[in-house]
Amino acid sequence: MHQIQYYETDKMQITHHSNYIRFMEEARVNFLQQIGFGYDKMEKLDVSSPVISIQCDYKKVQHFQILLLLKQEYLLIKVQD
Repeated sequence: MHQIQYYETDKMQITHHSNYIRFMEEARVNFLQQIGFGYDKMEKLDVSSPVISIQCDYKKVQHFQILLLLKQEYLLIKVQD
């Protein structure tokens, strides 16, 4: 969940499109923390988690102070040694 802040909007109080990628990163970090694998743990284990692709479909404009629910899908790729 993310509440749209004033600084994330344009003059019409519509969320600027560039912010959605940031919102997705917030959700990703939150998800990793919830499953007990936050960045602090990943760094200690020398694990990286690069974003290799991203897609964002804009369905509806979002306005100042709206509470935004983000849906994300994750793909686990196993690398063989």
